[in-house]
Amino acid sequence: MKLVIFGAAGKSGRQLVEQALEGEHEVTAFVRNPAALKLSHPKLKIFQGDALDAAAVSRAVAGQDAVMYAIGTNRRSTLTVCSESTRHIINAMKEHGVRRFVVLSAYGASETKDTALYSKVLRSFIGKRVEDKDRQEELVRASDLDWVLVRPPLLTNGARKGRYRVGFDIPIKLFSSVSRADVAKFMLRQLTEDKYLHQAPTITN
Repeated sequence: MKLVIFGAAGKSGRQLVEQALEGEHEVTAFVRNPAALKLSHPKLKIFQGDALDAAAVSRAVAGQDAVMYAIGTNRRSTLTVCSESTRHIINAMKEHGVRRFVVLSAYGASETKDTALYSKVLRSFIGKRVEDKDRQEELVRASDLDWVLVRPPLLTNGARKGRYRVGFDIPIKLFSSVSRADVAKFMLRQLTEDKYLHQAPTITN
């Protein structure tokens, strides 16, 4: 399968890239700074661009079978990066007839904002960034694409264990976490499975 991965140079994005290559997918890694990825593979193409540039996004999406989203945020990021980039991606997918969209969101977004102490603490510290995730999820849900929103709590750099819980009523505690490696494994499964199609499952240890 031909994939484009947005946010490929980030910690979560790199896990997606590495595991997708292990699975023999053809990967286009969309990055702002190619030097940040430091990875080479016969089936890997590096695409330098800004996800807030609609034209660049369109070029990267053209010819793909699926799109994966793992753009993270930091203090230097604009407060609308997730929603704005997602809008460009959705438009590009519709333009080029690409259907499958697997998105790394966050527990605490949308209807999970009041379901746990974790969510309330998260919003008290980075409320504006979580609100951007809310808007991102709204855009994804409103699209007519074949989407899956994946909601982890705290992400760690732990090893891929293949043991995690996925569902909609999983209790999330203040220190709940899951490794980026396991999240990437789950996200890649969503490329070919329909169990969570048009849904937003929680994933945690």
